[in-house]
Amino acid sequence: MNAAYHITGILQASLFALSISAVYVQLRFVRVRRTGISAAGTNDAATDNLSILAILGSFAAFLSFVLLSTATEPFAHYIFWSRIPACVLAVLLLWEFRRDYPSGVRASMGPISGVLFMVALGVTALLPGISRQFLTELQFFVIVAGVVLVGGQVHQLWLLLTRRRVGALSLRARTLNLLKDLSTVAFGLNLGVHQSWSIVVVAAVNVALTAAVLGVGARLSRQAKPGPL
Repeated sequence: MNAAYHITGILQASLFALSISAVYVQLRFVRVRRTGISAAGTNDAATDNLSILAILGSFAAFLSFVLLSTATEPFAHYIFWSRIPACVLAVLLLWEFRRDYPSGVRASMGPISGVLFMVALGVTALLPGISRQFLTELQFFVIVAGVVLVGGQVHQLWLLLTRRRVGALSLRARTLNLLKDLSTVAFGLNLGVHQSWSIVVVAAVNVALTAAVLGVGARLSRQAKPGPL
């Protein structure tokens, strides 16, 4: 492993640590909104204008990266260990939608994602090395997760453009995610395109869409009147 591998790996892991904190910020933002809504006695949803498809796409991307990192040579520790807490926070954020919508598809996403995460960790722990036999399939899983993530980003952009409000969307979280995806592209290129091309493609597309979401969200924030969240 060359120095560039470790340098870009440490860089993307460090920036992803900021992204983890951003997921926490988003989760906390929703919970603060929920407290404010309860105090005001309104019927608004704490997750208003936050795309569940975008959060689900993030979880799927985190999980797919975790699994693919165990199949690469060398084992991509920088990706694996940084995505584990991200998966946990994404599951908790999906559970927040269940609190707002106790029935229907949105209510099931939290429990389903939690089960998938535990099963994935269990298989990885009990059958170490087996993922290397399914490198091609895992690359495909990353692409599928990336499609869901892109769809979520498009959905979030559509919500901003049609509803003309930021709502529960944390622009700070999206800014940190943008930096994380840029570093992931650099790390994937140093890991070797032949085994990390799917990571590079997904991260690069997400960079473009996140930039668009940030641009629209920032404009809406400037147009909004000052007031309590």
